[in-house]
Amino acid sequence: VGLSKYTSVPSQGNTLTNLLVLDTTPPAKEPILYASVVSLGEVDLLYEQTLSPDINHYYIYRGINGGTMVLYDSVFSTRTGGTLLYKDKNVSAGSNYYCYKIVAVDNCGNKQSYNQHCTMLAKVKQQQRTLRVSWTPYIGFMADTVKVQQYVNGKWITRKIDKATDTVYNDTGITCIKRYYRILAYYDNTKETA
Repeated sequence: VGLSKYTSVPSQGNTLTNLLVLDTTPPAKEPILYASVVSLGEVDLLYEQTLSPDINHYYIYRGINGGTMVLYDSVFSTRTGGTLLYKDKNVSAGSNYYCYKIVAVDNCGNKQSYNQHCTMLAKVKQQQRTLRVSWTPYIGFMADTVKVQQYVNGKWITRKIDKATDTVYNDTGITCIKRYYRILAYYDNTKETA
C-alpha cells in the first residue's frame, strides 16, 4: 500500500479520523521468457504472470521492424504465478520482425512494464553451393551464444555455435535441390529461445 491521507471530521464535539488508503504499488515485475516465430503467420510470446494478488489484466504492446510500440491487445487474467502463452497470429514473419512489451495492470490501475523482446528476422540467400543465412539479433535477454541448427532425420543437430553478436552463417556444400530447415537458438547460460 502506498499513499495514505488523513482527514479530520468534526462530529458533535468529538473528532473522528477518516483514513483513506490508496494503493499506488504497481504489480511485481516478472520476465518475458521468449518471443518466438512459430510459423510465418504466428509468433508465440511466453511470459511469467505477476505474483501480485490484485492483478487484473495485461496490455500487449507491439512494434514492427523497430517502429513505435503501440497497444495491440489485452489479456484478462487474475491468476497469479505460472506462465501465460500469448499467440499473435496476425504477423508476416517472413518479411518483418516484431517487438513486444507487456504491461501488468492491477485492480487500482497501477502498471508495471516487463522487458521488451523482439523476434529475429532471418533471410536466406542462395549462392553457388552455399546458403547464406542472415538475421536480426534477438532482443530480450543477455545471450552468450547463438546456435545454428539443422533438421536432419527427425532431429535438430547443431551446425555452428557463434557469439551472440554474430548474425550471418554460410552453409557450404549444399547439393541437389531439396528443402533445408534451419533454426537459430540464443543461449544465456540457463535459458534458450528460438
